[in-house]
Amino acid sequence: MAVPEFPASLMRERSGSWQILSSTASVGQSAQGAFPRVTTSGGGLWKCEYGSINLRTPDHVRAWRALEVLCDGGSAPIIVPMCDKRHFPAPIVDGKPLYAIGAVPHSDGALFDDGAGYAQNIVDASVLLDAPLRAVSLALSFAAGGPLRGGEFFSIEHPTQGWHLYEVGTVDDQGGGNSVITFRPPLREAVTAGMYLEFDRPRCVMMLADPNVMKLTLSMRRFADPDVSFVEYFYPV
Repeated sequence: MAVPEFPASLMRERSGSWQILSSTASVGQSAQGAFPRVTTSGGGLWKCEYGSINLRTPDHVRAWRALEVLCDGGSAPIIVPMCDKRHFPAPIVDGKPLYAIGAVPHSDGALFDDGAGYAQNIVDASVLLDAPLRAVSLALSFAAGGPLRGGEFFSIEHPTQGWHLYEVGTVDDQGGGNSVITFRPPLREAVTAGMYLEFDRPRCVMMLADPNVMKLTLSMRRFADPDVSFVEYFYPV
C-alpha cells in the first residue's frame, strides 16, 4: 500500500515548526560549575507542528476528514512535506534567487490538457561517496543549485525506511560543485554514491503525535483553524 502524503490543499498553516526531540542526560556538575549533557536518544526524532491550518471550503474540510481516516489514529504512516523554499539553496539567476521553474511542456511545446506541465526540481544534488548508517557527515555533489551555507534541510528516500529529513550544520566547500557537510540527525539508513538528495521539497515519513490531534471543531458548521502535530516514523525491519 502506498503511503499517503499530506495534501497540498491543506498546506495553509499560519505557523509551523520542525524540531528534533532528543533525550539528554547530565553527568553532573563540573569543577567549573557547568552541567555537561550527553544525548541518549541516538539522534532524536523529528517532530512537526502546523498551527492554525486555514480550512475555509467544503473541500478543505473533507480533505481533513479523509486525512484523519488515513492516519488511523497514528497507527498508519504519512509523508509530511516541509515548505522551506525561502531558505533552500536556490541558484542565482540574473542576480536573483531562482525559487521556481515554470511548467515544462512536451517536446512539441504543448502542455497537458488541463494546462499543466511537467514538474522540475531546481536543485540537483546527489551523494558523492557511500556513507554508513548513523553517519553525521556526507560528501555530496551539486549539478545545479546555489552554494550551501548551513541551516538548509534536505531529504533522502531510503530503500527501506523511505523519506527522512536532515538539517545541514557545517559546509566544507571542496570546489567543482562538491561539498562535505555535517548534519543531524544521524543517517537513518546507509547511503550509496549517486543517491538523490531532495532540497526543493524535503519531506519525512511520520505519524500522528497523538491519536486525537486531528480533532476538528467547526465554527458555524463551516470553518475551522485546527492544529496538527506529527513525529518521525520508522518501518519495522
